[in-house]
Amino acid sequence: MDEPGADPDRSGAAGRAEAEARASDDALLGVLDRAPSPIVVLDREGGVRYANAAFTALGNGGVGVGLAVALPDLADQLAPLVAVAFDEGRGVDRRVVRPIPVPGRRRGYWQVSMFPVDRPDGSRMGVAVFLADVSDERRVARRLTDSVARLDLTLSAGGLATWDWDLLRNEAGWGAAAADVIGIDLEGFDRRPESFLAAIHPDDRDDHRRRIVAAAKAGADFHNEVRVAHADGEVQWLEVRGRVVTAADGTPRRMIGVVADITERSLVEGIKTRLLEREHKARLEAERARERLALLAEVGASLMSSLDSGWVLQSLPRLLVPRIGDWCAVDIVGESGDIEQVSIVHAEPGGEADVRAMRRWRNQAGGDGLWSVRRTMRTGAAELVVEVSDADLARVAVDDDHLDLLLRLAPRSAITVPLMAQGRMMGGITVVATHERRFEPDDLTLMENIAGRVAMAIENARLFESRIQVARALQQTLLPPALPDIAGADIAARYRVAADGIDIGGDFYDLFPMDDTTWAVVIGDVCGKGAGAAAVTGLFRHTVRAVAMGDRSPAEVLRSTNDAILGRIDDTRFCTAVFVALRAAPSGLDVRLACGGHPRPVVVRADGTVERVDVSGTLLGILPDPILDDVALRLEPGDAIVLYTDGVTEARRGHEQFGDGRLVDALALMAAAGDVTADGLAEGLEAAITDFQNGGAGDDVAVVVIRAR
Repeated sequence: MDEPGADPDRSGAAGRAEAEARASDDALLGVLDRAPSPIVVLDREGGVRYANAAFTALGNGGVGVGLAVALPDLADQLAPLVAVAFDEGRGVDRRVVRPIPVPGRRRGYWQVSMFPVDRPDGSRMGVAVFLADVSDERRVARRLTDSVARLDLTLSAGGLATWDWDLLRNEAGWGAAAADVIGIDLEGFDRRPESFLAAIHPDDRDDHRRRIVAAAKAGADFHNEVRVAHADGEVQWLEVRGRVVTAADGTPRRMIGVVADITERSLVEGIKTRLLEREHKARLEAERARERLALLAEVGASLMSSLDSGWVLQSLPRLLVPRIGDWCAVDIVGESGDIEQVSIVHAEPGGEADVRAMRRWRNQAGGDGLWSVRRTMRTGAAELVVEVSDADLARVAVDDDHLDLLLRLAPRSAITVPLMAQGRMMGGITVVATHERRFEPDDLTLMENIAGRVAMAIENARLFESRIQVARALQQTLLPPALPDIAGADIAARYRVAADGIDIGGDFYDLFPMDDTTWAVVIGDVCGKGAGAAAVTGLFRHTVRAVAMGDRSPAEVLRSTNDAILGRIDDTRFCTAVFVALRAAPSGLDVRLACGGHPRPVVVRADGTVERVDVSGTLLGILPDPILDDVALRLEPGDAIVLYTDGVTEARRGHEQFGDGRLVDALALMAAAGDVTADGLAEGLEAAITDFQNGGAGDDVAVVVIRAR
């Protein structure tokens, strides 16, 4: 690298120094020559003093040419830098320059580094310039920048922003769109994760930290929804998603993700949730209302199914437990004025015994307790105890054993309602909820409704029972108080009131003497029921007794009775009757009878033969001259005549009647069994009717049996 034309053969110290410098330069340049990147050493004016093979391969010449020839497209940019580096010793580190356009040459990007090169003696040999073609890297970087910009733009348009977390350095960062999406000033954050966590709402912060750290350690995807509290008090909802990027060995290195503003969606979902909650609450309320209506309907049906007040009070708790409460007690005011326990039902087996023990303990201790049906019955006001705590139970417990019993029953809510109708206190109902169940005001309203219906049903049952007693008492006045003792005859009678028994029936029978030797037996049926029928029955009985004196035939008696009552009764009323005149004979009984529209009597002979008496006649109380005939027959010892009303043959089982055939068959069966009494025939016939109707009775039934001794 000596000047051209210099003498190589120099002697002395100067020559040796120059030789050493040349050797040093050659060694250095030898190393540079093997470098893959273009390297050139320039002098102060930009002349090429050295160029390695990679530089020469650029095709613009090598040693000895000027910078303008070697690098024509870079000369103007590099010349000032070379001068500064040569004169001032300041290098350039990886500066990227773009060549000036030159026809025929591709325009790319070069990364330039240069530094002064000095000899061992301190003299400056030149400036070394290192060139690296970074055109591809620049294009890739530009495309990457464009891609990132497009990604940020796309995410920003979609309401998303990117974030990343370097797990090794524990540094975090946000994408450019974060300021718009999240609405925070990114300049106020450093790269510490805690700086970003500080923006999260305090109520969500610890949970978010715990979950994201757990996801990073596990290498799992992350998803969470958090709130951000802004300085102006606004709360923003963010949806955060992240994914872990691992090293080749699987070690988590980074977590990258996106964040979206879901405040509007959260508001909509909140509104939707509230609407769903309201809908669910309304549906539950509707379901509870349906259940209450169903219970009221069931209670109403149960109350209507019986007029027995005792049965009503016994069955009520079974309807309320467990649908309303977990146990129920019904108490009434007894005839003496004391409170009487009627029924207790508990949802759990054996619970009734604990409830009875608890109530007995309470009564012995005195006072009203946390809830009190006694207080309700005194005041007439229903009570609702919404919450009963263990402390409340301990406060009212008499001793430890009493407290153990209360804790075992675990009452948590209670309702007491009075049973009151027509201003009269009849009793009270207690319903208790245990464990998790609690009563509400609607439950109290329901129980008051039920109690009102029950009280009215009890009152109706009481009135019905009172009316039945009155009807039966009046009915007895239309029947003989006792059967007379008739010479030569056994007499038996049965009278059964219809199933409802609320009205006075029109069936009757009577036995009275006509003279010293003759007895009259009359059985009849007045159309209808009630007071009108009773009036006609009384009129008929008294009239028959009045006209049946002396030696008058049965037909004459019935005709005279018809004349007497005709015009004195309603046109819709009529009467049927059989009049029998009995007289003892040396052997058996002489019988004369007449029938006014009544079912024909049946004769049961001692040999088991059963026959109907051939007798008929016109209804009484309708026509002024009824057709009536007398029939005479003899009852030998053991023979019997059976008189009955149409309640026997018209007894029903569904659409089927007992009928004349079953009547004859029943009597024949009893006769075939052997010697029977009058009472046995009457009782057997009544039993046959009861069996046919499965224990019921559709109408009044009257039976009179006369048997010759």
